[in-house]
Amino acid sequence: IFSDITEETVIIVPIIGTMFKYDNWWNYGCDYYANLIRQANESENVSGIIILMNTPGGSVQSLIQLEDAIRNSVKPIVTVVDGMCCSCGYYIASLTDKVVAMHRMCEIGSIGVMARFQDPTKMYEDAGVKIYEVYPPESNYKNKDTRELFAKGDSKWLIDESLSPWAKHFQNIVKENRNIDENIEGIINGRVFYAYDAQENGMIDGIMNMDQAVGLVKDLISEKKTMASLFK
Repeated sequence: IFSDITEETVIIVPIIGTMFKYDNWWNYGCDYYANLIRQANESENVSGIIILMNTPGGSVQSLIQLEDAIRNSVKPIVTVVDGMCCSCGYYIASLTDKVVAMHRMCEIGSIGVMARFQDPTKMYEDAGVKIYEVYPPESNYKNKDTRELFAKGDSKWLIDESLSPWAKHFQNIVKENRNIDENIEGIINGRVFYAYDAQENGMIDGIMNMDQAVGLVKDLISEKKTMASLFK
């Protein structure tokens, strides 16, 4: 796919809008972007990668292949935020070599997870439709989270078994990859910051335009080449 580009090219991978795992009719999925990054790593003409990001986040399943591709990249990757880098977007950004924003009012953060459900029971009842769900004793944990939520209004099982494990995982990913100031209220609990504050608290590395971001990638390329020559 990159056979017709010139040597030493920095490619741009745009993650724009809500992040989904698979392609849909209006946007590419994150698995597609993961494969772009893998192909870029296989190309002799590609030297570095910019992930151009403007996303509120999305499905946690969208992260799996994209995280794998970034972790296994041998070429430097810089995230450039052009608007918003939140939730799943920041999860991915934190894995890259550097994170920068194009404007001081870009929105960064929302380190956290949530779930949203719709209960159509009343609608069906009003339409005269009665729905029965039957579970054998061998499957008493099946759909337990939503069953307790809908039947009892009890979200404890959903939180304990589904949401909190992901939230803790997300927090750990960020803490492993970014030198953030954990003393800032809400920083790993879902708070969103403008870029000027995000830079101060360690969530991003600077505020710059695209030309400067390309220069940053080239600096990282030079550093990698220098390190490689030292260990030859």
